[in-house]
Parts: sequence; structure tokens; C-alpha cells
Amino acid sequence: MAISQITPSLFLSGVAVNPAALARRKVTLLVLAADELPFPESAGIDLLRLPIRDEPHAPLAQHFDSVAERIQQNRSGSTLVCCAAGRSRSPALVMAFLIKNEGLSLLQAYQRVLEVRPFIRPNAGFWRQLLEYERRFHLCNSVRMVATSQGVLPEAVGQNTRVCPGSSTGTLRLVATLCRTIHASVMFHAKRLCRTLNCSYCFAISSILLLQEKESSTPVGSSICFLHSW
Repeated sequence: MAISQITPSLFLSGVAVNPAALARRKVTLLVLAADELPFPESAGIDLLRLPIRDEPHAPLAQHFDSVAERIQQNRSGSTLVCCAAGRSRSPALVMAFLIKNEGLSLLQAYQRVLEVRPFIRPNAGFWRQLLEYERRFHLCNSVRMVATSQGVLPEAVGQNTRVCPGSSTGTLRLVATLCRTIHASVMFHAKRLCRTLNCSYCFAISSILLLQEKESSTPVGSSICFLHSW
């Protein structure tokens, strides 16, 4: 099974790797995302086993942070992330690492991995978890999932049509509620900040509050008066 190099110290493969290949790449940490496969322990290599099956409902996302941290902390050598075939679980973990530790969007992370391993196919559930993970760091999604003859695959989302959680009415209500609880002194600093940013934040906050007013019988004019006080 081919070993694909993602960064100078990060590799991706299926589980069928021999000790010589690990030694050549100076692997000192092996992340095995499979609970159905045995893997012999090797001297000088830390083994991190994740009990995850390649199934859409499998909670792979609960390991995104811990795996990314272990990869980042491995200073003694390189890291190999593997699963049964290096097509679904391990690519998803590697993309999560690139999002968290290298600041890439999901689209950029996918393109990085696809370039060196063109047959990756994370299952639909893992893509959903990656989309949620991307929103955590970037607030918006850079891809959307599209059904194709080859299965569900990511499609780039244009910059002007990014899918943001701010479009959710529930999120708008939450932000509006938070805006109402900001202390007066914070409002003062917010005004100064908005001057610097050409009032783009003021416009966004006022739009949120006005939308909430439209959906309820509670007037919010007093909540946005600070936006027009200069």
C-alpha cells in the first residue's frame, strides 16, 4: 500500500506498511484509525489506536482535536496516519489536522491530500463532521457536498456564496441576545472598532436585531441606537 506524504513530517497510508518503510520515513508516531485491524507494535514507535469503523455514523470528529495535538507534539520524528486502505478515516483525520494546525479551509485541505492521494473517499458522515469542524475555525464552509456517480463528493463554494452559520435564524437570535447583554463600556469600544472597520460590524449587528424585531413583537430600537450615535 502506497504511503503518501502530506507535509515533511506527516504521512498517510493504508494499514499494510512494512517496518522498513516506517524506518525510512523516521516514523515515531503511528495513528491507526481502525478497531477491526491488528497492528504489531514496533520498537521506537508510539501507537495511537482509534476504535473507529468506516461508517457514516461513527464519531470520528471526537478524535479530531486529540489527533491533531499528538501530531503537532511529535517532535521526535514523523507521523503516519493510517486506516484499512487510506481512503476514508485517515484522510479525514489528516484534513482535520490541516484545518486546525495549518489554518487551511476544508477545500484547501482536501486539495492538499487529493493531490498526493487521488483515490481518497471519506464517507458522507465524515464529510459532515469535517464541515462542522471547518465552521468551528473559519465560521463558514468552503465546500458543499454533491451527489455524483462516484458517490457524495465536495464541491467548492464561491466566495460570495459561502455557507455561514449566521444565515441560521437560530444563530441570529443567539447573536442578537448576546448583543443585548453587552455592557455599556463594551458598546463604547465596539463603536470605536466599527469606525475602524467601516461600520461593517455595525451593519451586521443592526441587521440581526432588526430581523429579530420583525420575527417578534418586541421592539429593539433601543438596542441598536448606539449604532447611529456618531
